[in-house]
Amino acid sequence: DRHGGIAFRNALEKVPTNAAKRYPNMPILQVIEARSPDHQTISISHLNGHLRNVRQFFRMCARNDSTFIVPNLEKLDLVDPVDAIDKRYPFTSGKLVKVFTQATTYQPDTHPGPMFWICAIGLYHGFRANEIATLKTTDIIEDFGTICIDLKIPDEVVKGERRGKSKTIPRRLPMHPVLIDLGFPEYVASRPEGLIFSDLPKSKDGYRSRKISDWATETVNSLGWKGQKLSYHSFRHTFLDALDDAGLPEKWKAYLGGWKLSGAMNKNYGSKEMKEYIIPAIGKIKYPGIPSALHDLLKQRDVTDAAT
Repeated sequence: DRHGGIAFRNALEKVPTNAAKRYPNMPILQVIEARSPDHQTISISHLNGHLRNVRQFFRMCARNDSTFIVPNLEKLDLVDPVDAIDKRYPFTSGKLVKVFTQATTYQPDTHPGPMFWICAIGLYHGFRANEIATLKTTDIIEDFGTICIDLKIPDEVVKGERRGKSKTIPRRLPMHPVLIDLGFPEYVASRPEGLIFSDLPKSKDGYRSRKISDWATETVNSLGWKGQKLSYHSFRHTFLDALDDAGLPEKWKAYLGGWKLSGAMNKNYGSKEMKEYIIPAIGKIKYPGIPSALHDLLKQRDVTDAAT
């Protein structure tokens, strides 16, 4: 009945992430009781997905049994604070390697091509395409003794040259160790002062991300993934999954990803200030096997460059 549906939803709110791995062979109600405070609960989108599956199951029962009465489970979904465009259609590890392979060979006159770094930033920081396209060399700074990215509102928005509001929440973020290890700070240092990716033209609508989006779409289609709802924004979706897997507090996840989550805003969130405790948090964003794969791609590029 309706009350049972509400009780089911309320129970789902207490289910920890990766429950099957953390609490193997344990009934779900026991899992809820045993959940460690250190284990984050499943996301709202994950919870709503479970509710949709249950509703679909009951509808199937009704189609196969005319006497079955479908319980009223409508309008039980929780309000998801993540925008529709941020719904997760992430890249798998195998797909990531193939995308980065394409990115590494893009614009063969540079080593590695800017699209490699654009993809790497998207994967390890979850930035939107236009946030990356408008990064400046002066946005790479040092704070608390670590290399950081000072994400700002794009100049086009500040100067009124672009219509609409920006989804960017200005904040200072520690650069992910993998980006540092791959050599992104050195790449920035090699660029002339100004936009890091200055070869990305501004389109008529004021955005500099069109070339990134078009490249991603062409790459997805060329790899035979058309119709799988993959795009450049999938890097952000993949980043969100990694945040969930890292088990970070919601406030930290909101700060790192730039999401306006209910209850996550504080005087620090949305400002340029960065708390020192956030520095080790970025290193918890991990994709097993991907760093070594990226290093291998760069080595292969070195060999190709040497041969030519």
